[in-house]
Parts: sequence; C-alpha cells; structure tokens
Amino acid sequence: MSVRVSIEHRTEYAFDRAAELGPHEVRLRPAPHATTPIDAYSLTVIPAEHSLSWRQDAFGNHVARVSFPKRATARRLTFEVGLVAELAPNNPFDFFVSDDADRWPFAYDAATTRDLTPFLEDPAEPSTPLLRKRIDAIGRESMATVEFLVALNAIVAEQIEYTTRDEPGVQTPEQTLGLRRGSCRDSSWLLVELLRGLGLAARFTSGYLIQLEPKPGAPDRIDLHAWAEAYIPGAGWVGMDPTSGLLTGAGHIPLASASTPAGAAPVIGSISDAGSRLVHHMEVARINERAGGQNPERPYSEVQWGQIDELGQTVDEALDDGDVRLTMGGEPTFVSRAQMDEPEWRVQALGGDKHELAIELAHRLAADFAPDALIMHTQGKWYPGEPLPRWQIGIWWRTDGRPLWRGPALLDSPADAGERTDADAARLANGLTGALGLNPDTKLLAAYEPAAAPRREHGDPNGYVLPIHRDAGDPGWSSQRWNTLHRHVTLLRGDGPIGARLPLSELTAVQEGEDPLPSTALTVNERDGHIHVFLPPLSEFAHAAELLDALQRTAAAQRTSVIVEGYPPPDDERLRHFVVTPDPGVIEINIHPSESWTELASRTEAIAAHAQALGLASEKFDMSGRHLGTGGGSHVTLGGVTPFDSPLLRRPQLLRSMLTYWQHHPSLSYLFSGQFIGPTSQAPRIDEARHEALYELEIAFDEMDRLSEFGPPPLWQIDRLLRNLLTDLTGNTHRAEFCIDKLYNPESASGRLGVLELRGFEMPPHHRMSLVQALLIRALVAWLWSDPYAGRLVRWGNRLHDEFMLPWFLERDLQLVLDDLRRHGFAFDPEWFEPFTWFRFPRVGQITRAGVTLELREAIEPWHVLGEQLATAATARYVDSSVQRLQLRVDGYVEGRHAVLCNRCRVPLADTDTAGTAVAGIRFRAYSPPSALHPTIGVQAPLTFELVDLGSDRSLGGCRYHVDHPGGRAFERLPVNAAEAEARRNARFEPIGHTPGDLHSPPVRRSSDYPRTLDLREAGYRRR
Repeated sequence: MSVRVSIEHRTEYAFDRAAELGPHEVRLRPAPHATTPIDAYSLTVIPAEHSLSWRQDAFGNHVARVSFPKRATARRLTFEVGLVAELAPNNPFDFFVSDDADRWPFAYDAATTRDLTPFLEDPAEPSTPLLRKRIDAIGRESMATVEFLVALNAIVAEQIEYTTRDEPGVQTPEQTLGLRRGSCRDSSWLLVELLRGLGLAARFTSGYLIQLEPKPGAPDRIDLHAWAEAYIPGAGWVGMDPTSGLLTGAGHIPLASASTPAGAAPVIGSISDAGSRLVHHMEVARINERAGGQNPERPYSEVQWGQIDELGQTVDEALDDGDVRLTMGGEPTFVSRAQMDEPEWRVQALGGDKHELAIELAHRLAADFAPDALIMHTQGKWYPGEPLPRWQIGIWWRTDGRPLWRGPALLDSPADAGERTDADAARLANGLTGALGLNPDTKLLAAYEPAAAPRREHGDPNGYVLPIHRDAGDPGWSSQRWNTLHRHVTLLRGDGPIGARLPLSELTAVQEGEDPLPSTALTVNERDGHIHVFLPPLSEFAHAAELLDALQRTAAAQRTSVIVEGYPPPDDERLRHFVVTPDPGVIEINIHPSESWTELASRTEAIAAHAQALGLASEKFDMSGRHLGTGGGSHVTLGGVTPFDSPLLRRPQLLRSMLTYWQHHPSLSYLFSGQFIGPTSQAPRIDEARHEALYELEIAFDEMDRLSEFGPPPLWQIDRLLRNLLTDLTGNTHRAEFCIDKLYNPESASGRLGVLELRGFEMPPHHRMSLVQALLIRALVAWLWSDPYAGRLVRWGNRLHDEFMLPWFLERDLQLVLDDLRRHGFAFDPEWFEPFTWFRFPRVGQITRAGVTLELREAIEPWHVLGEQLATAATARYVDSSVQRLQLRVDGYVEGRHAVLCNRCRVPLADTDTAGTAVAGIRFRAYSPPSALHPTIGVQAPLTFELVDLGSDRSLGGCRYHVDHPGGRAFERLPVNAAEAEARRNARFEPIGHTPGDLHSPPVRRSSDYPRTLDLREAGYRRR
C-alpha cells in the first residue's frame, strides 16, 4: 500500500581550520522527472549568512546556487534536506516501446540522435581494453529490447560485487572491470558506458534509494544512491539499478541526471585551503502509518494485537459468566500464491496440484492439532453437472485421551512416490481378515476389473474384498457369503476406490422371502504403489475403533503404511474431526469448533502458518489490480459442544436478537462480504431476498413470544418458524445470510446439531483480520445473550442499495455497532476495522483543487443475475458484473459555489454529518460483455470528474478514472503480489483532465429511487 515517508538528510563538511566559503551548487532536490509524489521539501544551509537561488541546469535538474558573503569563514558547512514523499507501488515495466525500437539492436532516427548526442558518447573517456572486450562479448542477436535491458543490467549485477566506498570520485569502467567490485556510482557508470558502447543513449543518475521493510519492527533504510538510465523510443528514460539487477521503482527518487557523474554530483563548490571531513546522516520515517490503516497485508501492530487479544479474554469472561457455552468454527479458504492464473485456483474445484497441496496441508494440520489422528481420504460433495464426486481429506481423533490412530508412521500419502506391490496388498488383506477373527481362506474375495479395463498381469486380482458387518450388541465380526463365482468379484467400471465400485445389488441379491444379506465390505488393493484400505459404513463408533485397531496392528506387524479411505467413523461425543476439501478456485478447511478465544486464535494462527509454508495465500487479485479475498467463503459457525449445549437452542431469543440487530445494521452484512452481494448472492439479507419477508418475520417473532409464554418451545418449532423465511429468492435455505439448516431440523440427524452458519463473511487477506471478525461476533453474542435486543425491523427499501453501497455510510453504521458494544463493556477500537474498509473499498485516487478535495473510492455494486439462456445443451444464468460503482467524497465543498461533474453530468452530492463534506455514488457500465442487462448501453468509461466554480462557469480542475490500463495495455497474467496489483490500480487514475473554457453545469437531477447515486446509464439515456 502507499506509504508516506519523511526523509532527513544532512551532509556536513567539518574543516580543520576556519575556511573561506566560495559559491556552491547543490543538487539535492527531486528532479523534475521523479515519478514519486513529493508533498514537501526544504533545504537548509548552515551557516545562515548566505543567499540561495534555484535554477535548472542544462539537463533540467533543480540546482540551488548558494553564495556566501565575501571572505566569510566557517568551521562547518552543512546542507540539511527535509523531504516528505508518498511511496506508491508502480510497475517499472509499465511503458510502451515504439515499433521501430521494440527489438534490439535498433538505431535512433537522425533527429533523435542529434538530441541525444551528449548521452551517446564520451570523448573524454574512450573505450579501454577491458571495456571494449566486455562490449564485444555481448551478443548482437535480435531480442526484445526490454529483455535486453534486463539481461544487461543483470550481467553487471552478477559480475560486479557491490561494495561501499568512502573515497571521492568514480572509478573508470576499466578499474571497475579489473577489480570486479565497486560502489553504486562505479557500477552505474560502467553500465552507462556499456550502453553507449552498444549504441544506446544513457545517462548517470544520482538520487535517494528508500527501502521499506515489510516485516513489522524491522528498520527501514535510505541511502544516497546512483543508477543508470537508458533512452528507449516510446518509453523515454528507463532506470536500471546495476547493484540489484532490477529496474528502478518507487523507492528510487532521482535528484540529478547528467551525461557524466560530475554533472550529477550532489554538492559542488569551493573553499580556501583547508582539510575537511565529510559526515553523512540519513533517516527515513513513516508518517502516520498505523500498522493497520491502509495496509491489509500488515493489518495490526503487535501493540494493537495485544489489545485485541486482551479484549478476546474479556469477551470470554463474559461468555463464561453467562454460561453461554459458545463454540465457534469456520471455513478458511486458500489459493496457490504461485498459480493464481490456473483454472483450479480461479473457477474449477479440481485440477492441477490442488489435491497434493491439500494432502500435505492435512498432514501438517493433523500433526499440529492431533498427532494421534486418523487421516482418511473420503468422498466429498457431488454437485449436479460434475462427472465425479469431489475428494475430501478428513482428520478424526478422540477426545478421551485414547489414540484413534497411533502416530503418522503407518499412514501413507498418495502425494508421495509409492513402492508397494500387489503382494503387499494380499498379505495385508489376509492378515487383517485374521485379526478380525475371520478365515481369509473362506471369507476373502478377489476383485477384478471388468474385461475391457486394464487388469493385472498373470491373472492376479486387482484387489481384495472382505464382506463384513456388525450390528449393535454383536460380540464380534461376521461375514456373509455373497453371490460370487469362485469367490471372484467383477468391479464396476471406473478408476475410483474398489470399495466404491462393488456391484452390491448383484452380490447381495436374494430370493423372495429370504433375509437380506448385509452389503458392507472392507477392501484392500494396491494403487500407484500405495496400499489402499476402504472402510465400510458402521453404525457404532466402538466398532469403528476396534476395526481401526486391528488395521493398525496388522500394518505395524507387516511394517506397511496404508492409505485409509471409504466411510468415516460414525459421529460420537468422544470424536472430533475437521476436513480439507476442494471448492471452485480454493482449498477449504472446515475447521472444528473452538470453545474459547485462545483456542480459536491459536488454531487460526497455526492454519495460516502451515498454509503459508506450502505457498498458499488467503488473497488474490484480478487483472485490473483489484485486491480480493480468495473468492471462497469464510463462513462462521456458532453452536455448542453438543447440540443441547448450543446457546441458540438453549435460548432461542438469542437468534431473534441477532437477526434483528443484523437487519438494523447493514454494515454487518456488507463490510465483511465478498464482491457478489444482493438478492441472488450466496448470502442475501432477509430484506434483499423478498420484500414481504420482514412483515412475515415479525409475525414469526410474535409467535416465538407467544409460544414462550408456556415455557421453552420445542426446539423443532424454532426451525419451522424461521426455515421458510431465511432463504434466497428461490427458497434455498442454505443460501441465506443466516443459515439454520443444521440448527434443529427435525427431518434429519445431521440437521439437529444446534449450529447457526453466518454466511455473509468472505476470507479476508490476513488471518488476523478473520480473527477480528470472529471477535466482533463473539462480543455481540455475549451482549445479546445477557441483554436481548428487540425492535421493529427497519424498512430500508432502496437505501440498502443506495447509501449502504458506499463506504462512508457503512463506516458510520459500523461505528454505531462499536458504540453499542462499548456501552456493554467491550471496547473495540475503530482503527482495528480500517484494514477492512481499505481492503473492501480501496482508494482510487485523490486531487485537491482550489482548496476542495475530491476522493474516489471503490464501492459495492450488486450483480444482476440474468434470465436463463441456452449454453452447450443446458440452461445457464449469467451474472452481469459489467456495472461498477465508485464513491465520490468532496471535502471543502460549498453548496451553491461548487459543483462536481462526471462525464458532464452533475453529481447529486449529499451533505453528511461532517460540515463541508459531501458524498455520492457513481454507477456506470464498465465494460460490454456478450450477455448483460441493458445490452444496448455502451461502455461509459473512462470517467472524467471536474470541479466547477458555479460563479464563473469554469472548471477548476479534474481527474480521470480508467477501468483498465489507460494506454490499452492488455495484461497476460494476474498480479503476483499486492505491490504489483496496487501499481496497476494506480496507473488507472490520472490527476488531470478538465474542460477548458466556459462550462455549463446542468442542474442536479436526483433520482427518487436512488437519491445518492448518479447512474450514468440513466443519465446517458436522458442526454440522448
């Protein structure tokens, strides 16, 4: 993120005797071609008796000429520079090369050559043997000019050791090549001469190099530095830092550029005969950079995190005092940092190395959370349209102090290379059958692939099947004879586990009137060098534990590690588990519930650390540079250790309070959500889905009150009262902001878990931000448990998608929430939520003209789901994301004196509770997809904003916002990190653009439906 820094640079000459001072030239002011915004600058000269005037030299550099009184003497001469700069990430490759220079070697045209003469040759320093040898060694084969510059810069960086050198002056290229080391000015001058020897114009540049450390607490650095710049037609002067081998970036602030190092010297002057000692002092400090604020990647300082953790303990004390018994789980999601472009990390659930990464992550988490856990590879979700079910990796362990699986040594990983054979599978199958008290000679069946599928050589079976079952109360394991010929089983076609490909209906068929045969079986087979054991479904946990114990004893005796798959152990109060699953574009971890803040925080920190070690991230970026979450949910689950411990079932009034409070505060729905919000999203608010829902919900609340008059209502009644209201437009109960599918649905055991799922939360870019979200929810539960919240539901109407799409109003609504919590003893600092607002609503740009500041920030735009369309032999419903929204904030605005136009349309600015500040939303068509709402409305970008003085009908200045690169650059890949993403965003804002001459400002047209929003689609229609 952009960081404002203050620079202090003192250059002091200490003389051994009083010296008479002559005129001096000082080049310590950022050069005109510096791209880093400079907000403040000062130059102080000591002694104070002097005159100072600014001018520009032949190369356009700012030069301060300092003159001292005649015969003035001093023992010290000091130059102090103060500088305030805003370091914003930029892309050093964001330039275009002219067609006639896009490949090297190339030649300048005659006019350009004449202009660049001082930078093409240096007659005072002809090529010397080592320099000429180095120039001749560089190949002349055709290559992209940018690639050539990068390669040449890297050669110097690799071959010349970077050292600091206190001696004055610059080494000749011959000296630098001979010594193979040099300071920044030495290697830069060498690079200049190499470029000139190859026919490219080059100049020497001196300046500041600021290096901000990303690690909290690490000191930032600043140095007086030097680098080279090459002139490329179309691109202009391209900076190259040969000490790092990189192109110059935002941290390089040029002070002077010249054809020779002497022309860029920071200080030049004369003194009388005296000895001198040079002392440098440089310091850089960040200004007003709270560790959170504008940087979601480093959201909190350690001091802030200590305060957050302390509040977490306070909330836990309140929960314990109230006997709330709250547990909290979640679904953190991650993407591959190095492969964000790949389909499996954008839209697809499966593919690439996602499975291998998930396996490694599951093993790491199991070792951390439960060393005696069982890792199972089971069947995951199977959605309509997907040819196969998804995989799922589950981690199960016991909570009674007994191991479910004794250590990881006997658990194999399908991600590792396997060396096991079918003989190992046969030996394990026989041993396990005996360990269960059964005779392998009569009970074990051989499994074969169907005739058309690949089979083992020499007629060996593809695996082994043991029909087993055990009912409650049975003293041991039983095995029934199935309908097989010669104890052979022909599998169903496929490549999945053989336990999932048994033709059970055929194998267990009986005559009419006969007792049905049990259809459960254990299978063992070798696959890809690993031994896979498929467990059957069981009804009793004790039986599953006994089966796993027999498997472990057998595997240990045979020194064979196995991959356990099939059906997981049945639910039991002694059993805990979590799963790692694929979802479109992400890996999702359904983490087990935590009973305290400390437990939740430690687990979240551990998951983030393991994910980071595997190259997984909780953020990604789109092509335009927009900083996004993973795109997967980070839904929060609330419940209890057992269903009957759940505070939502023990006190249904808590659920009513939460529903009411969330409905009263839209910030809880929109500030932490993903991009896709609205009635057709994954988590619509109840007042978004159906207009009559609030009326019906109030009736349901009244019924809850009436039923409570006779004592606690039956648990199933809460489900029946709310189930048909907490839905999306289609009646889907899962796709709702408050999902009660697992609260107490009387129709299924899996629906009676006492769990409420809050689905309006997306994975934030940093795990500590997700913990702050969780702490906010825990505090609200603690408050609403002890002091129920009631009130008439608010009919927000169109205000939801008008003012509450803008960050200004969401921030103020969140402040009301924090004020409520503070009154109940939970002191949340509003600064803790700044990372959320800056992540959710990044600043596009800002200008100040005539004392009025215009700030643009991204806002929320509900995406419209279109009607059904035919797509590849099926119907599909496209999502129209082509409409975008910005927030315009104006400070210093005077009603009647100022107006703001956007694309010549008057913006309906609305006053706020802050004097002189007005805000409005701008809604516009950003691009034109093949299928969209209002397809005849064209693209309305770029947006040009102008501040108009109504008294003179003149524009005071403006700015321009582009939805993509203003030069038309088409990026081929996603940004690799937040810095590159921000550089792309910064490039789309231009602090220029206004209409010269008389400018008629049209009257304000304020929509009765959306009074705070200028919808350019409607405005454009009116103009026509």
